[in-house]
Formats: sequence, C-alpha cells, structure tokens
Amino acid sequence: MRFGKLQLTSQMMVVSSQAGASQVLFTNPLEIVKIRLQVAGEIAAGGQKVSAVNVVKELGITGLYTVSRRVSNDAEPSPESLR
Repeated sequence: MRFGKLQLTSQMMVVSSQAGASQVLFTNPLEIVKIRLQVAGEIAAGGQKVSAVNVVKELGITGLYTVSRRVSNDAEPSPESLR
C-alpha cells in the first residue's frame, strides 16, 4: 500500500510539472500581449489604435518569450530588465 501511495505522489508531481510548463508556453505570451495592449490604450492619443497583431509583429514570437523570461527571472523587475 505504501508503494502505491508513493507512485501516486510521483505521478502528481509529473502532471503538475507538465501543467506548469504548458502555462509558461501558452499563457505567458498572451499575458505579455494583454499588458502591452493595456499600456498602449492608456498612452494612445486621439484615435490611434493598437492591435494584438501589431504587438506580436513588433516583438516577434521569440520576443514574447524573451520578455516573459526576463520578468520571471527578476523578483522585482527593474526598468533596465524590461528593455
């Protein structure tokens, strides 16, 4: 019985790790786009429109992951780390 409980715990750890990895791969880039759109909406003057497509074109696919990696590595992101 003890072995079964240990196996269940290790399975839960594997599944939890997979869930965390999928969150990083799929959700973080969407969060970066969302935040950029919110900031652009606050800064935009007049009828200037910003779209998610423009944000992705500006950053590129690799840029979305680079920004999220920089922010997640800093406990408190400094302005220099976001450049």
